[in-house]
Amino acid sequence: MVIFEFHTIFVIKFSPLSFSAMPELRKTYLAVALFGLIGGIISVSMPLFLAQMGFSLPDIGIILGVAALLGGLIGILLGAHSDVVGRKGVISFIAFISAASSFILVLFRNIPSIITSQAGAKFSGNVSYSILLSRLSDLTKESERGKHIGYFAAAFAFAYALGNLLGGWIYSSYGAGGVFVFTSWIGLSAALLIYFTFSDLQPKKEKHQISFSVLKTRTGLANAAVSFFTGTQSITYGYAIYLFFASQYSLSAGQVGALVGFLFGIWAVSTFFLGRVSDRFGTVRTFAFGGFLNAAVWVLAAFFQQWEIFFVLMILDNAVYPLFGVNSSKMSSLIAHKENLGRDIAVFGYFNIMGAVFGLFVAGPLAAASFSYVFLARAAGLAIPALIALKFIRLEEKAKA
Repeated sequence: MVIFEFHTIFVIKFSPLSFSAMPELRKTYLAVALFGLIGGIISVSMPLFLAQMGFSLPDIGIILGVAALLGGLIGILLGAHSDVVGRKGVISFIAFISAASSFILVLFRNIPSIITSQAGAKFSGNVSYSILLSRLSDLTKESERGKHIGYFAAAFAFAYALGNLLGGWIYSSYGAGGVFVFTSWIGLSAALLIYFTFSDLQPKKEKHQISFSVLKTRTGLANAAVSFFTGTQSITYGYAIYLFFASQYSLSAGQVGALVGFLFGIWAVSTFFLGRVSDRFGTVRTFAFGGFLNAAVWVLAAFFQQWEIFFVLMILDNAVYPLFGVNSSKMSSLIAHKENLGRDIAVFGYFNIMGAVFGLFVAGPLAAASFSYVFLARAAGLAIPALIALKFIRLEEKAKA
C-alpha cells in the first residue's frame, strides 16, 4: 500500500477505509487541497480560454466579476446552515456544485453557460474555504490557530500550485474540454469522499441565526473592510498575471502554468513555516508587517518588468505573502462568535468575495491601459488593510512563548 507522509500534516493511504480512519484535522487539510487543485487548474485555464474565444481584457473582467458576484450571494446562508446541520453535508454539496460548474462547459460554450459555470466555480471556491476554515476552527485551539491555519493554507497552496502546472499542461495538450472534464471528475470525487468519510464534531444548534451582529463592533466592522481589501488581491491572480506573463514574455499556456505553479509552490512552503509566526508575535502586527512588505514588492513590480527583476520580485512576493494572507484568515476565525463560526466567517468571506468582484472588474480596464496600474492597485489593496488593522482591530490573544 502506498503511503505519502508530509511532516505531521498528512499520512495519506490510498484506501477509502484508511481515509475514514484519518484524524479529522487531516481530512480538513486534504479537503481544502482538493478545492485548491480545482481552483488552480481553472485559474490558469479560464483566462486563456476566454482570451482564445476572442474576449478583451475588460470583457474577461466583467464576465468573471459577474460570476463572482452571483456565486457569493448565498455563502452566508450556507455558513449559518452549517452551524445547524454540521459542516460535512454543506462542504460535500459545494464540491458537487464545483463538479457541475465544470461539466456545464463540457456541454456548452456560450456567454450564459460561461457565466453560470464561473458563478458556480467562484461560489464553490470562496464558500468552501470559509466553511472549511470554520471546521478548522472547530478542531483547533486559539493559541495554536495560526500554526494550523498555516498548515491549512499550505495544503491549499501546494494543491493550487499543482493545479496551475496541471492546468497549463492539460490545456496545451487536450484543450479546454480536457480541463473541464478533469475538474468535474475531481469535484465529484471530492463530494463523495467528504460525504462518506467526514464526521461532524461541532455542537449543532436548533435553529438558524441569520445576523450581521459580528459587524456591530469596531473590530468586526474593521475586519469586514480588511476582508474586502484582501479579496481585491484577485486583481492580479484573478486573471491579469496569467495574461501578463503570456503577453509580456510570449509564454505558452503550459509555460504560464509551470511558472505560476512554481511561484505558488514557494507560497506553499512559506505558508507552512510562517503560519506560526503570529502565534508568537501577534496576529495584527504580523498581518500589517506582511501587508506593507508585499505592497512594496508590487510597487517595484509596477516599474521594473525586465524578466530577471520581475521574476525575483514574484519569488519575494510569494515567499512573504503568507504573513498577510494567513493572518487575514486567522483574524476572521478569532473575531467570529464561537457559537456562530460558520455564519460569521461566511460574513467576512462575503466581504472578501465583494473585494474579489471589485478586483476582477477594475483589472480589465487597468490592464488594458497598462499592467503597471494593476500592480499599483494591488499594492494599495495590501497597504490599506494593513493600516486599518493597526488602527482599528483589537484582539484578545496571548502571544505563544
